[in-house]
Amino acid sequence: MIDTTALVNQTVADARAEWSPELQAAVQIGTSNDQSRALATMVSQLEGSVLKAIALVMIVVLASLETRPTLLVGFAIPTSFLLCFALLAVMGITISSIVMFGLILAVGMLVDGAIVVVEYADKPLTDGLARWRPDR
Repeated sequence: MIDTTALVNQTVADARAEWSPELQAAVQIGTSNDQSRALATMVSQLEGSVLKAIALVMIVVLASLETRPTLLVGFAIPTSFLLCFALLAVMGITISSIVMFGLILAVGMLVDGAIVVVEYADKPLTDGLARWRPDR
């Protein structure tokens, strides 16, 4: 949508440049129902929320667990978003407001799930269980 809006505005500007100066002075051209600004705002908010989520999650996990689980959780968030955008591109799905809402909602679920799984795996290790036992 953002690219299409830019192309439309460029095409209108190019066509208007070919007009005579009198016609340019007499006719005003504008666009209506331009939702690309709202979409660009949503994209920047998504980027901000992802970065904030990574920072906050890493701080909280580092305060309660060790460095290794913190790095695992911290890398899970951007990796899942990169894979999501790659799959969306492969499937030919454009980013709409519904997709953006789903991604923002998924950040919360991803953070919660990652913390629970890492904490569940880290607890036996902190209780003294060996990482690998040859008898199994």
